[in-house]
Amino acid sequence: MNKCLEVAEMFLSSIGRIPITCFPIGSGLINKTYCVEDALNMRYVLQQVNTEVFKKPLVLEANLNLLLKGFKSHDEGCVLPENLACKGKRMINVNGTYWRMYHYIEGEVFDTTNDSFIAGLASGALAEFHCQGKDVLLNDFQECIPNFTDFEYRLKSLRHALENGIPDRISTSKDFYLELRQHFYLVDSYLKVERTLPVRLIHGDPKISNFIFNTSCNQINSIIDLDTIGKGTVLYDFGDMVRSFANKSKENETVRGFLLNKEVLFSIYENYLNKTQDILTDLEKNNLGLGGSMVTLVQSIRFYTDYLIGDIYYQTDSEMENLVRARNQFQLFKELSEVKYWGLNKK
Repeated sequence: MNKCLEVAEMFLSSIGRIPITCFPIGSGLINKTYCVEDALNMRYVLQQVNTEVFKKPLVLEANLNLLLKGFKSHDEGCVLPENLACKGKRMINVNGTYWRMYHYIEGEVFDTTNDSFIAGLASGALAEFHCQGKDVLLNDFQECIPNFTDFEYRLKSLRHALENGIPDRISTSKDFYLELRQHFYLVDSYLKVERTLPVRLIHGDPKISNFIFNTSCNQINSIIDLDTIGKGTVLYDFGDMVRSFANKSKENETVRGFLLNKEVLFSIYENYLNKTQDILTDLEKNNLGLGGSMVTLVQSIRFYTDYLIGDIYYQTDSEMENLVRARNQFQLFKELSEVKYWGLNKK
C-alpha cells in the first residue's frame, strides 16, 4: 500500500493533509478502489483507473467536467461525488498509472437488495439524474469505452472470442453457448426500437452498489462511479438497473432456483416512471421492459466473452467466475422475458 499512500499524499498536500492509512474497499470489477484516512481521521476514496478497460483515461476527466458544467444540482437530495485536485487536475499520471481522489461520502452501500423500498429509492434517484441531465449538451461527450452501449458490437466480440479465445474454455462451455445463441435474434429487434429513441445523458452503470444511501436508508446521498456517463438511451440505464436490482443473488453466485424478485422489479418501474413522466416519450415508456430484458441478455454475453478470452475486462477470483456470472445473467434474462405486465398490473 506504500504506492497508494504516495499517490494520496500528492492529492492531500494541496489541502494540507497527510495520509496515514490506505486499504481496499468496494465490489467494483474494473478499477482498484481504496479508502484513505488522514491524520485528522478524515476519509477519502482513492482510485486507480484500469487502463486496460479505459484506454484513454483522460476522457473520463473531460466527460466529468462537461457533466459538472451542465448538470443542475439540487440544494437537497442526491449529489455527485466531489473530486480533489492535484495541481489543478482531477486525474494524474503516476509512472504510467492514472489516479483520482474523492471526498468520502458517508452512508450505506448494497451489493444486492431484496428490499423493494431500497430499490425504489435508487430507481427514483436515477430518474432524477435523467431529469437533471435532460438539458446537458451532449455534443462534446466522448466515448469512454468504444462501442460501450453497442449491442451489435457485443455479438461481434463474442464471435471473435469463439474463434480466437482459450480453446479449453470454448469447448467446455459449448452447451451454454448453444442455448445463449438461440436468443441472439432479439438483439436485432431491440436495435430497431433503439434507433427511434431520443439520445440522452445516461449514467452507463447504475447498479445498486453505485448508490450511496444515508444511514437510515430512507434517502440517496449520492450516485457514484461516473466513468461511463455519456450519450445513450434511457432503455440502457433502466435495463442495467433492472438486472442489478431485481436479482435475488449476487452476479457471481451459481444459479439455484429462480432469481427474479418481482416486488423489486415493480418498485423500480413505478418509482422510475413516476419521476420521468414529463420527460420520456411514449415510445420510451412503452419499451422500458424491453430494456430490462435485453440489457440483461447482453450482460450475459459480455461476461461469457470475457470468460472465453481470459478474464481481461472483469476482475475474477476464480477461473470459472465469469462463466458463472454469464449463466446467472442468462437465467435472469429468461425470467424477465416471461414478465408480461409491469407496474401496477403485477402478474
